[in-house]
Amino acid sequence: MIRTSSSRTVQAPLLTHLILLGLTLLAIGLSSCYRDTPPSPPDEVSARLVRLASDGHPDVRRTAAESLGKIALPSAETPLAHLLNDVSPEVRAAAAEALGRVGTAVATETVLAVAAKLEDEDPQVRSAAARTFAHWEPAPSMTSRLASLLRSVNLDTRRQAVQALLLLDAPAARQALIKALEDTDPAVRQGAVAALGESADPSVIPFLTSAITEDPANGVRAEAAYRLGKIGNAAAKEKLIAVAMMDADPRVRRWARAAADELTSTPGFGSTH
Repeated sequence: MIRTSSSRTVQAPLLTHLILLGLTLLAIGLSSCYRDTPPSPPDEVSARLVRLASDGHPDVRRTAAESLGKIALPSAETPLAHLLNDVSPEVRAAAAEALGRVGTAVATETVLAVAAKLEDEDPQVRSAAARTFAHWEPAPSMTSRLASLLRSVNLDTRRQAVQALLLLDAPAARQALIKALEDTDPAVRQGAVAALGESADPSVIPFLTSAITEDPANGVRAEAAYRLGKIGNAAAKEKLIAVAMMDADPRVRRWARAAADELTSTPGFGSTH
């Protein structure tokens, strides 16, 4: 039933929709769309969006966060960091995503605040926070915080932390990733294998060769085979050939065979210099 007992009941939703429409048009206007009037300076637009980031409606705050990310001004860092603690998970997720676009020179406090969202109660927030690290250069405080989360009692936090480290490619986290190869969860172990392989550090080859023969999870062994095909040596190739013939899982055998072939075709593989 439509309520008409007060003008506020009717006008509030309309006002919200008008604000959302204005924000949407504003975001579009930041691109190359045709406009009859010159666009507002980015700083002025950002100031308007910052004000809307405090709106009482979560959809307005979410859209403001998304638009601040599109403008990507460093001045948006503080209001976006504030939105990381919003009551709405959609707003928190949008703020985390937007912070990945405001530049790499973010404050340590902001980095730690995003890392804390890897323990958020909402899965979409945890996922958004993990993706944000792909846009940043690794720093000691960032790497240390993510490495510590690999020891979290919360399974999804460990999964998101290892995903963030894969995107970040932080050499300082290598020992924590090696320890994560012993995690009880196969998804965490597979993520650790992927992150170690992505580093392309020859020192991780023994850990990958152990994973391909000793890990009980098919996905982990397949991941190790794929990664060894990128960075493996002669000893790894021998192990891959053996796995390609003897592993119980056909998918693992296929990946091991493909990885061994890839190493063989790699220019310079097997050279003595």
